[in-house]
Amino acid sequence: MEFKTLTESEFNQGVLQSNQKVCLVFGANWSGSFYLVQPTLNEFVKKSDGHVKIFMLDYDSNKWLAEQSGIYFHVPSILIYENGRKTNQAVGLISCLDLLIELQKNNNGSGNGGRLEN
Repeated sequence: MEFKTLTESEFNQGVLQSNQKVCLVFGANWSGSFYLVQPTLNEFVKKSDGHVKIFMLDYDSNKWLAEQSGIYFHVPSILIYENGRKTNQAVGLISCLDLLIELQKNNNGSGNGGRLEN
């Protein structure tokens, strides 16, 4: 999966004004833990079948958003937004894996697959 840089207007439109559940995943090329989360994240993308809009964000390129969200050098970090409000957050390897597994269970049987936003 490729990283994306979000502008403030893209964040407002794609996340805060979205009617879909949105998953922001902060990672970095320098984070070994981030690479350990990727297989679970890839599985989540496949199984979420469009119900969840996913943005892979490079921490270094999106510091404004990371810091606004209270994330300071903690990658991987995952933020979940529903109807424009942050509803869940996980920081660190184990927390992120647990959150992805929980989200996968909640989306099982929905019939709508994952979509990666680039």
